[in-house]
Amino acid sequence: MFTGTQFLCLHRACSGVIRAVMDASSWRIADPVFAPFARAYPASMVAALTSYWVTHTRILPGFEFALPRACLRERFEDLNGAQHETIQKVTAFLGFPASKTSHHPVKVASHSQHKSAPVPKRTSRLS
Repeated sequence: MFTGTQFLCLHRACSGVIRAVMDASSWRIADPVFAPFARAYPASMVAALTSYWVTHTRILPGFEFALPRACLRERFEDLNGAQHETIQKVTAFLGFPASKTSHHPVKVASHSQHKSAPVPKRTSRLS
């Protein structure tokens, strides 16, 4: 339908996703998007988040395989290492002219740098 469309496919390791979510709320999975997975695995937040990750990443390799010239795969975990090279590769892939200016590095927070979000207080009603 949209010929010439380019797709930048950013992958993140399962362990990184689990760590980021758990750092945000170590007591429970707060975001409603995780609710079906938490219900399926009520005894294990790690199992619930692993199921979420598998469900949402399962189709990506097939998509990339079906459209190899239209897809560029990058790993989230590699963004801190070779940022300049990554920026050059992404801009070239997307057809943007190469920049002659120096790029200022962007720091991607690792799981140990995330601050945990406060856990919402639960209120109970007494009838």
